[in-house]
Amino acid sequence: MAKNEAQLLTLTALANIFLARKRLGVESV
Repeated sequence: MAKNEAQLLTLTALANIFLARKRLGVESV
């Protein structure tokens, strides 16, 4: 269960970073 939670947190973090970069890219254009 701990592994699944760690994987979920990692995926969530990556998704947040991706969305943040996408937002910054849109704002800078």
